[in-house]
Formats: sequence, C-alpha cells, structure tokens
Amino acid sequence: MAKITVARALTKLKIILIKLNDLNRSLKRYGYVTSKTTSQLSSHKDINANHLEAKKEYAKLLASFDDLITDYTQISLAISKSNLETTIHTDELGTISIAEAMLLTQKLDKTLSDKLSALSSAREEAEKLANTTNKSINAISSGMSADDIEKLRSLPVTLFDQEVLENAAKKSMFCGYELNQLINESNAITMIEIPD
Repeated sequence: MAKITVARALTKLKIILIKLNDLNRSLKRYGYVTSKTTSQLSSHKDINANHLEAKKEYAKLLASFDDLITDYTQISLAISKSNLETTIHTDELGTISIAEAMLLTQKLDKTLSDKLSALSSAREEAEKLANTTNKSINAISSGMSADDIEKLRSLPVTLFDQEVLENAAKKSMFCGYELNQLINESNAITMIEIPD
C-alpha cells in the first residue's frame, strides 16, 4: 500500500479512466477476425497460429482492463471513506464531512447561482421598465411643469428587498466557491492508502 493525498488519488482516477477508454477502443478494434483473416494482435502468417496468439494477446487486454477496474474501485473506495471521515468547519454550517460538503456543492451550486441570476435579472428588468416608461413621459411632457413630470416618473421596484439579493449572492458564493475551496484544501493535505 502507498500513501498519497486525495488530490493525487483523484488524478490517478482520471488517468485510469483514460486508460480504460483506450482499452475499450482496443477491445472493440481487435476483438474479431474471420476464419480466413489474420489478427493485428499477432505477427504469425499462419491463420491458426495467428488466431491462437491473438487470443492470448486479447486475453492480456481483458486482464489489463480488469486490473484497472480493480485499481479504480480500490482508489475510489479509499477516497469515499476519507470523504466520510474527514471534516471541515464552516461558519455557515458548522462541522461537516467532505462527503456532505461535496453533496451540497453538487446539488445546490447551480440552483443557488440560478436564484442569484433570477433576482439580478428581475432588478435589471425593473430598471429597464422604469427607463422605458420615463422615456415615454419625456416624449409627451412638453409644456408640463417639473413637478407634474416628476409625479409621472416611474422608479424601479422589485418585489424583494436588497437584503434578499445580497443573501442569495452570499449563499451562491459560499456553495460555489468557498465550500469547493475547503474541499480542495482538504484533498491537498488528506492522506489515504491505495494499492501500489
């Protein structure tokens, strides 16, 4: 067993997935011949000898695939175990596990970002509507007193307080950035054991 950081283990998982994808392509490409053709997995010209050697080489590809799946599984389980056991502390949520933090970021990040975007858009639309109304008033206000014009002017109004927008921004920032930073920092220093 070797000790590495969770961050390094996550990189290993990405590399294993690339190798598995390459092996899948090879399994598809080299997994067949006809009774009259030779396989590219063997250099024998005799068809029977070629097919026998090709089957052995193909079996090696399958074994490599299975070995990589075993490695991927063991590393993934080590990371998952670490994520359940390793905790971080936040002012907003108190002490939570890395697994809980990851679940929150995966499930809520986009939703909170979408809420912030919706609130910001609503405020922008209120300003556009007020501006459009005021331009119309300017077009017909010739000869009116300044007081009368001011009485007709529109002000942008949202159906939520500024505090709601600020709170949405804070929660979106926490979930989308701060919580991910804490997860990344933890992954950079947390050690796990994986097979050599």
